[in-house]
Amino acid sequence: MQKKMPLDNLLLQSVSAIDPVCWKHSLSLILMKGLPDLVTNVISLQKEILMTWRYISIMLPVYGNHSRRSQWITGGWKFKIPDNFC
Repeated sequence: MQKKMPLDNLLLQSVSAIDPVCWKHSLSLILMKGLPDLVTNVISLQKEILMTWRYISIMLPVYGNHSRRSQWITGGWKFKIPDNFC
């Protein structure tokens, strides 16, 4: 016997809010269930890029007074990454 998903299920409500027909298609539910992993992978990639920038900034020659290790200036933009980011 197949289990039915309760109507107060948050996943079902979010899928229904996007497309009212979407809750009938199991593929849509499977894809929606995979979104947290996708978001985690994107965040991990952004953290890796920021850490690469931090590494490059340490290797660049020091210009001016850089008393704060977590702050540097590049291309006119100021980036601040906390030391406990990763």
